[in-house]
Amino acid sequence: MSATGRNETVYVILPVVGNPYIAKDMKLTKTNGDEGLRTEQKIVGGLVNWINKKNVKDSKTTIHRMFQDAEPRWAMANKIIHGNKAYKFIVNENGIEECCANMAVLKMDYTWERDKENGGYKSVPTGIVPWFGIIGIRIKEDHLKMLDTEGVLPYKNFMEED
Repeated sequence: MSATGRNETVYVILPVVGNPYIAKDMKLTKTNGDEGLRTEQKIVGGLVNWINKKNVKDSKTTIHRMFQDAEPRWAMANKIIHGNKAYKFIVNENGIEECCANMAVLKMDYTWERDKENGGYKSVPTGIVPWFGIIGIRIKEDHLKMLDTEGVLPYKNFMEED
């Protein structure tokens, strides 16, 4: 738990450039609804799209192995994505239209195709593509500490240089 004794929600930032960290100057509490939305808009740099854990897993989102091998913080981000703790992905709703590719964070891209056997449509994978822009993972602080037992992810102010 945090120093205040409350189980606050924190943001793990997956930047386009640099390594993941916990934004120490951004926390979500039950009392800051509108402020929380503005915080999330600041993280992604525009309109927010919230993606739940199930949909993130269904898209086969993962951190590229090259990043995991080079930096323990990216490996920890992958552990969060594939772990059993609840979280939400916070991404820019406009995605590819206005953001740089986040080459560390990959997902499977799908298209709809006519299913000749059943007469409907089916989802067919078309390739691996990156997510776009800065991504936030909204997670309870105590859940994060259960996953990051060695304190691999540092606390930094949002967009602070290493």
